Amino acid sequence: MRTAIPYAALVVGCLVSPWTLADNAHPRGAHLGFGGIPYAGSGVLATRNPAAEVAQGGRGTRLGIFGAGVGYEFGDVSDFGGYFEEIGDDADELSELVGGLSELDDLQDVLGALEQIGSTEESVNGLLETVAEDGYLAVSGQLHPPPFPLSVTQDALRGSLTVDLNYTFRAHLGILHKGWIGTGFGDIPTDPDEFDDNINTPDKWHFDPGTKIITDPDGDEYDLDSAFSLSDSGAYVQSVQVRTFSLGYGTGVLIRRSGVLYAGMRVNHHAAKLSRAAAFFDDDADSTLRDRYDENMRETSAMGIDVGVVWHGPQYRLGATVYNLAEPSFDYPDVGVDCEADDNNCRLLKEYADEGEIERTKTYVMERQLVLDGSYIDRQGRWAVGAALDVNSVEGAFGKQFNDEYQWVAVGGALRTRSYVVPEGRLGLRHNAVGNQLTLVTAGITFFRGLHLDTAVATETVGGAPRAFQLNLSAGTAF
Repeated sequence: MRTAIPYAALVVGCLVSPWTLADNAHPRGAHLGFGGIPYAGSGVLATRNPAAEVAQGGRGTRLGIFGAGVGYEFGDVSDFGGYFEEIGDDADELSELVGGLSELDDLQDVLGALEQIGSTEESVNGLLETVAEDGYLAVSGQLHPPPFPLSVTQDALRGSLTVDLNYTFRAHLGILHKGWIGTGFGDIPTDPDEFDDNINTPDKWHFDPGTKIITDPDGDEYDLDSAFSLSDSGAYVQSVQVRTFSLGYGTGVLIRRSGVLYAGMRVNHHAAKLSRAAAFFDDDADSTLRDRYDENMRETSAMGIDVGVVWHGPQYRLGATVYNLAEPSFDYPDVGVDCEADDNNCRLLKEYADEGEIERTKTYVMERQLVLDGSYIDRQGRWAVGAALDVNSVEGAFGKQFNDEYQWVAVGGALRTRSYVVPEGRLGLRHNAVGNQLTLVTAGITFFRGLHLDTAVATETVGGAPRAFQLNLSAGTAF
């Protein structure tokens, strides 16, 4: 397999050098199992609302031992990976067939090859039409190195101080395609009765085995000794790697008999690497994408601020968080600029940028978003239910054009037991009202009061597999 699997290997290679961005696409840790809702559960350090950790109560230190997550999402096309592989195989076959025409001297062999070329052309165009509009693959990964996230709550601090470091990665693979892809030989008949050895015979085609030229009855020529390329179609990949260092503080600001109001702020430093690249299907996609991935990368950094409040009542909690108050931005490398004559992949991007199909100059903005949440806990603290709403939609790193837009509505529940082995289980449901419009069933379980396994599975399937899947494993301790 020359296209789908080599590219998958490229993505996995990027994940190994651990770098997802924003909790919008893939919530971190045990937040995922509770529906992605800002959550303060048994042994779970609250990392979403900056006021949530101090609102949990209790003094001491809590720190992370390990945290990692992986996920994928397919477009609404069954077996996108299989289609992608077939397109690459058909493109290779077309190149080989066209390249072999110059070696054929017999008319019957030439016409047989042209018939096979026509069949393969129809196949590759049918596949492209099927997957080009809705087909894509997005992958995500995240890593929390120890001892992060780290939180200290003490009277001397009059609140909670939280320090966090996380590496995140997201990549999106799509298809650039327009119109009919062909070799230019589609008008040549494959019936030998249409041909004659005499070039001057009226209404007949002629094949010259010496020059490898076919001439039609009007005198127009088709040179069989020519190269072929899927020059108007190719794979298009975008990726974002981010290292985020955060420093947050939360404290009580208002005490009443009915509850306590907590407020918090978190300052984030984001160091990002953004890349865009393209490769023809009939190229060596593996090496091409690897080279372009590194060459077309831009590093940039920016500061961000999150603020939040939590009203903590006797058995309930209400929260509000504004993420990315300062809206930090990051620039992708420009594409389709100063292309060299033999740089076909650059010229492919230039063509699509000239026609407005992709952005020549692209900036990713972490847009400001308000999230409201609430939860209720029974008197014994044995179970909890919660809900959250994104008040406004925001675009992700790849943009609305690539279904990377988010406005989640979520509900979740948790059950706490007296068992040391399995002290807590979580269940949730989250729906994205924009973008991919996915609905995810989420679940999580805690082992030994410190090891958390959480997952999310899309209710929609493609080719018998969930359209999206996410898995988090995290561990922490407190003293």
